[in-house]
Amino acid sequence: MSVSYLRTDTKYDGLGLLKYNGLAFLPADFVDEKTQFKLLVLCAFAIDSWTGGRTNKGCGDYIEGGDTLGAVEDYCQNLGISNAQAWMKHYDLQTSDPDAYKAHKFQCGFDTANDYFGTFNKADAFNAFVESRKMLAADPEEKSDAEATQTELRIETWPDDDYWYRNWETSRTPFDAPHPDDTDPSKVAARTYKELPIAAFIYVGGIDFVDNNAKAFEGRRLAADDQCRWIKQTSTPPAKSSWKPVIKVQLPRNASEEAKFAYYPPDQYSTSLAAPDASYCTLPAAQAALAQPPVDAHSCEKKIYGARGEVIEEVSDYIEKVEWVENYQEPVLGTIASLTVTPTECGRRAGVGKVDEVYAELAIKGATHPQWNFDHLGSSMRRQLACHLDSPTIAVNKTTWSLEPARPYVAHDVIMKLDGNNRCNPNGKNT
Repeated sequence: MSVSYLRTDTKYDGLGLLKYNGLAFLPADFVDEKTQFKLLVLCAFAIDSWTGGRTNKGCGDYIEGGDTLGAVEDYCQNLGISNAQAWMKHYDLQTSDPDAYKAHKFQCGFDTANDYFGTFNKADAFNAFVESRKMLAADPEEKSDAEATQTELRIETWPDDDYWYRNWETSRTPFDAPHPDDTDPSKVAARTYKELPIAAFIYVGGIDFVDNNAKAFEGRRLAADDQCRWIKQTSTPPAKSSWKPVIKVQLPRNASEEAKFAYYPPDQYSTSLAAPDASYCTLPAAQAALAQPPVDAHSCEKKIYGARGEVIEEVSDYIEKVEWVENYQEPVLGTIASLTVTPTECGRRAGVGKVDEVYAELAIKGATHPQWNFDHLGSSMRRQLACHLDSPTIAVNKTTWSLEPARPYVAHDVIMKLDGNNRCNPNGKNT
């Protein structure tokens, strides 16, 4: 199976195969292995490489009508290629051919499933893939092709009797429905298969510009249809319901742009997104309530939407106000500057898991003092804030929180062991 890899240094404009919707997978580090399985990346190509015509699960030799096109492709490592310069030299051997795509077919892919050359491991191979893409995108002759064409990774398909299965031959079928021919009927009956690690259903279009054709709107409807099918499948029984958002993606149109992502409530599945025919998904009333995003009780983030579903204002309410005090008297540190923070009720109950969100708001509202070490996100200010958020009695009961840039940085487990009123207030003597 082929997927594309998008990052700030592997940009492209277009999902490939003239498609305008699809799905995004979770990074391996975020996969819940109790309920989901990790995808195995077999090989990585710096640009679309026509893997449907390649041997070795799409990683090997490209064959066209029985013709190898004058060369036998292989893993880059087997060709002695381990860096971007060598990859580009190999790629350029075919770029002058009249067939505009021959270089795509001729390129080698980096084996990302096995280690090579002693210390040249899978991580090195993936990095070489990224560096090759960057070099390709910077090449004057190849820049336009790289901007318009996606990267390509080959993903190992999963066995039917271990994980859920999708019949790719049938149009608009459920995602990963148990296959009737699985060798373990008890698994099919109990639906104990692990889930495909989907992060979101996506469609491409404009976020900071208005879509001027019907493709984005069709992609939006198909993404919502996929979301509906996923909810319908995973909510049987309801305890297994697994809501995934529909996200609009604006792909970078050139090297100077970055990809943008937006969540719009009107994009999510609802009965108002009328299905054109019976082949599209409709949730029964019993499952319609599941077509809603999970509520984070500790989140204070609010978005105000315009008529088109665009975000016209974002409000963050963890902190009511802040005030700098210049002459705070600290028993050990002497006269120092102190930031008095008045949290909202939601901020008091946010918990340490929201420290990044609360700290970001704190920086916006309070990072005007010359002692604030704005460039150091691991600063003492952040550590003191994390301590307050991780101490319910302090977070809830103290009218205001006091944070001082002059306090020393100490580990979280150390600051949490300080006694009484000294909790969250390291001064070098008490730690």
